[in-house]
Amino acid sequence: MTIVLSTHDMGLVWEFCNRTVVLKEGEIIFDGTPEELFSNEYIISKSKLNIPYWFEISKDISKILEKEMIVRNKEDVYELIS
Repeated sequence: MTIVLSTHDMGLVWEFCNRTVVLKEGEIIFDGTPEELFSNEYIISKSKLNIPYWFEISKDISKILEKEMIVRNKEDVYELIS
């Protein structure tokens, strides 16, 4: 099933979306995963989007554990520490 969602809520995008398309002035400037989007400083700056809190947490946890971790919400954090 596909759901098309139009939002400026990047937390919602991070938590629920598998694919992200960013438009600027009617043109597609990015098409990829939320991970790719929030790792792309140029697109974030050009589109004036905010990086979601949970993406930053994912990066921090990945550094601490020395392996790639995707943390989308607090339930993921609870799962990691239990």
